Amino acid sequence: MMKPHSRIATATAVTICSGGVITAGIYLHWGTSLGMPDHQRLVAGVFYAALAVILLGFVLLFLRGYIMQQADKAREWLWFAIALSVAPGILYGQLFMVDLIGMVPANWTHHGYQIAAAIGLSTPILVGHFLAMHYRLTQIRAVN
Repeated sequence: MMKPHSRIATATAVTICSGGVITAGIYLHWGTSLGMPDHQRLVAGVFYAALAVILLGFVLLFLRGYIMQQADKAREWLWFAIALSVAPGILYGQLFMVDLIGMVPANWTHHGYQIAAAIGLSTPILVGHFLAMHYRLTQIRAVN
């Protein structure tokens, strides 16, 4: 039999899920404003639309872990959601770095954003995987 969650834990989970859903909604709005679904204006909308869907998925996984009282799994999913929430900041940092070091050849000037977007979306996912690999729940089940 599962014991009920405390009011503080429930309020925290509701706040986290609400923040995640609002952030995903903002990302989805940015994605549709910047060119999704028809790509008439910019390809930039794909980054934000994909980010919204992935973030919403991890927020739902966090909620599932909380409801099922699997605190370790919920914490792992929360790391992914937090990492994905800062992806636009990583994107803009990478845009600056791509321009600063001249990473994009002259004949690829329109592809600099795509390189930065790929780095901005893959970095949080890789960081989340790294944290999950070294998390104690994973270490308990590791086969060595």
